[in-house]
Amino acid sequence: ASSIPAISLQARRVEAAGGKGAIVFDNTPGSSAAGSALFAMSGDGKGDDVTIPVVFVYDEEGQELLKALKENPEVEFIIRPAESEQSGGGAVTTTGGCR
Repeated sequence: ASSIPAISLQARRVEAAGGKGAIVFDNTPGSSAAGSALFAMSGDGKGDDVTIPVVFVYDEEGQELLKALKENPEVEFIIRPAESEQSGGGAVTTTGGCR
């Protein structure tokens, strides 16, 4: 699975390039949410400098997102807190160009 430092580094790179949010895919082929333990992304201990929303998805779920993007390049991915964590919106919408 992707490591927390790698996720933090990727998030910093996306933010530095002007990204409004990031979806980080697991680098373990065939991994899935159904077959993996739940964990919390907690950062790499280098501060809270990433201000964009970042989500992690396992390989199988990531492949589904890529499939949707290939089938419809104008698809929008919306990243927002779970309803229990929302404080008045703030959803981030990403259109196409997902890498």
